[in-house]
Amino acid sequence: MAVGGKVKYSDDDMLDAVRQAAFFVSGALRGESYDEYRAAFGGPCRMGIISRFGTWRAACDAADVAANTTRSYSSRWSETDLIRWVADYLAADGSSGTYSGYAAWAKAMSGAPSGPRLRQTFPRWGEVKAAACRIVAARAARAACHGFVGGHP
Repeated sequence: MAVGGKVKYSDDDMLDAVRQAAFFVSGALRGESYDEYRAAFGGPCRMGIISRFGTWRAACDAADVAANTTRSYSSRWSETDLIRWVADYLAADGSSGTYSGYAAWAKAMSGAPSGPRLRQTFPRWGEVKAAACRIVAARAARAACHGFVGGHP
């Protein structure tokens, strides 16, 4: 279904896409295998499915498909770390303030979490941007007060 120029998928549409992708792989369905299926045949993006069902494994369970369970992953960045990286991006010269701008900026920054990594924790750009803007505003307020004692220069 198209909504505002974008395709919106129902839960059943998403689960059917997961089932169809699983048909083409041997063994458990990995997210990367789903992405390959999607590139060839279309369908909802993996991050949209994860956002809807909470985790890739939960989506696979709901679709009654075996999910890859051998990989364990722990992020090297906390939610606070991710928000601080976005705040650094927003404060950077030339920042467009967009997710795609962040993704490009992160590629050029040593140690920055990638755009897709950011989306794993914050599927909605507006959510992380709003939190990061509060950090940028607090930094600006501190900088404005720097050098002033008792409100006097």
